[in-house]
Amino acid sequence: MENTAEEANHGRDTTAVAIKAWQSAAVAAQLFRHEAVALGDPDLIAAALRRLARATDLGARLQGRQGGPLEALLAATLEQLRDDLRSTKAIEALYRLRRHRSAGLTAEAEESADKAWELVTRIPLSVERCALLVELGRRTEARVETDTLEAHKALSAIQLAALRLRLSQPERAVAALRRIGAKGAGPDSGHATGPDKPWEEHAMAAEALLALGDPQGAADRSLKAITAHEERRLRLARDTLRAASADDPVVARAYHTAVLSHWALPDGESTAFAWAERSRSGFLDAVHALDGAAGQPSAVRAVRGWLQAETRWAARFEEAAECLRAEEGVWALRQSPESRSRAVGESTQHRITEAEQALSEAEEQVRRLAPIAVTSRRDAGSVPDAAAVARALPPGTLLLQYHLYDQDLACWAVTRDKLLAKRQELSTHGLVATARRFHTACARGGDVTGPGRLLANVLLRFCTPLLAEYATILVVPPAQLSLVPFHALPRSGTVLGHTHEVSYLPAASLLTRPRPPSRKPDWTKVTALLVGAPATAPERGLKHLPGTATEVATLKGLLPRCRVLTGRQASRAEVLKQAAGCGILHMATHGEVRELAPHLGRLALAGHDHLDMDDFLGPHLAPELVVLSACDTGRGTATAGGDVLGLTRAAVISGARQAVVSLWPVDDVTGCLVITDMYRHLTSPERPSVGKALALAQHEIRDLSRDQREEKYAELSDHDAVQPHLTCPRTWARDSGPRPKSAPFDQHPYHWAPFIHVSA
Repeated sequence: MENTAEEANHGRDTTAVAIKAWQSAAVAAQLFRHEAVALGDPDLIAAALRRLARATDLGARLQGRQGGPLEALLAATLEQLRDDLRSTKAIEALYRLRRHRSAGLTAEAEESADKAWELVTRIPLSVERCALLVELGRRTEARVETDTLEAHKALSAIQLAALRLRLSQPERAVAALRRIGAKGAGPDSGHATGPDKPWEEHAMAAEALLALGDPQGAADRSLKAITAHEERRLRLARDTLRAASADDPVVARAYHTAVLSHWALPDGESTAFAWAERSRSGFLDAVHALDGAAGQPSAVRAVRGWLQAETRWAARFEEAAECLRAEEGVWALRQSPESRSRAVGESTQHRITEAEQALSEAEEQVRRLAPIAVTSRRDAGSVPDAAAVARALPPGTLLLQYHLYDQDLACWAVTRDKLLAKRQELSTHGLVATARRFHTACARGGDVTGPGRLLANVLLRFCTPLLAEYATILVVPPAQLSLVPFHALPRSGTVLGHTHEVSYLPAASLLTRPRPPSRKPDWTKVTALLVGAPATAPERGLKHLPGTATEVATLKGLLPRCRVLTGRQASRAEVLKQAAGCGILHMATHGEVRELAPHLGRLALAGHDHLDMDDFLGPHLAPELVVLSACDTGRGTATAGGDVLGLTRAAVISGARQAVVSLWPVDDVTGCLVITDMYRHLTSPERPSVGKALALAQHEIRDLSRDQREEKYAELSDHDAVQPHLTCPRTWARDSGPRPKSAPFDQHPYHWAPFIHVSA
């Protein structure tokens, strides 16, 4: 009997230990869920769901094995986990639907909507269910259920106000906001989303006032919301954290309300322009950090090293997130989910810790050598309005700026002496979907006519008189439309790029940036690093690109002061060594860009090497012209805060005044022809601007037939003694993908339009 009692006690002790260990795992799963929801990433939320499900299953197995307080604690935790599972499923469906809609992925959005509706029918009445009903357009049902939740005091004031605004009930939103803080920390306190977001109340009040016809009141409250947010953002020492803080729908809506409220005030179109520009302040703060160190070489190097360390730090977290999304990565499929989770932690934690340590050291260096870079930010009053930008425009230039959010598109056309502005009410999701269709058609050789006409009508028609007068255009697109090749939009029987020189700006404020006056460089006297056709390791599966070898060999004859790295010489170490002090950095290789992991964008080099995004921010790299002659190098991740995270952003922040990047996979033959023609114009006696040189090259290649392009390429490769082109596989793009199966017509944008010029 004694042995039996001892065994029973031992069993209870073992169970007690197991329950305590399980509770720790359950808390970890809940914390992971909280962070995933805060990030708004449906893939990470799905990973959190799997962890919650595993924890719930393990807890259910332990139930009934232990009496007393531990059993009660287990039951309570299990109930909370099951509630979290139900709500998290709805949240994951909501964010996935929003992602697909905001990215213009129509088919995926329809599928997500079907799955979301199926889920709605199975989950109980809750704030998440109401939010899904609103997103699905079932507003009548959402109103009834919101009324029920309000009657049962099941919503915080902030939650209730947010739902009322989405349901077009501004009066009831105002009534909900009046209750904030009136009842301590209970459901009506308004602090369900956290007391560390003081801008939320002001942002919602501003939106409600605008809907109620009080633009001045809305302008005042939106100013309070944005000021509160920016004061918080300025306390964040890191650019990545500042960009992430702006990627918040409430913050984005506050800026949007500011734009619309000022637009509605007398003579407010110019002021509204400034508010649209101010919404890009996450990007501009990073630029300002370098400007603050200008004139002090050691300080500039320290700031660049800091930005580089920060980008590397962000990349390590993106690597971890990608592993969590896949739940597999490099780990064997036979491993259990728990083993894979441990492997994620073990394989990434060391890299994250190293990156964190390097970043802390870089921050300390900046605080010592260039404290202004981390303690000073652009003053809100210094954000230029349309008049200030007009004064900074080069002669004969037309600037087009856009602001897109919710159901509104604001357009400005600015010259030195004129301002045209138009506000259009439309479906943002519909416009982004049209832009996605146009981009896809350009990239794959599809029908560009329909979506091109729709975009041209929305984006260009309002400024038709000025387009007839000005031949040079600077475009500041909204982040959601950053993939639109404006130069390929149809106009007057041709395309805009055929009659105009089109360049792009990340932000209009760059025109007013305090820097030495621009000059007209003689590129033949500038030291250039030309990298092409690196000998990548066979196991990487990257196809040989003879066009990049031809490209570099041709440029070698145009740029006397060049350094050339090809084949096995094009290693990362050698590229970084040779790039130091170069005024031109030209990379012709495979591009690897990940839309959901912008800091992991990179260019393939010899062996297993690659040039990472953070390499462009190295302390010893300061090219004036960066040409990324690879696939998708101009693509990035659009944020709600108006930023586009990616290689282009890194190049601009690093100080490059000119960049040439691509919006889709570059055909290895025609890409070579466009780029070599661009340099031929750049090094001509006329010395045109980079934007003009690219426009001339695109014009010339567009006018050639397919056979003429092939013949021209053959002449280049033969002249420069590149491997005989006829024996090389030339059916590949610079992302290792095949050319379009059905060859598009000769003047299709696929052939001539992938590259854009970005001015800084």
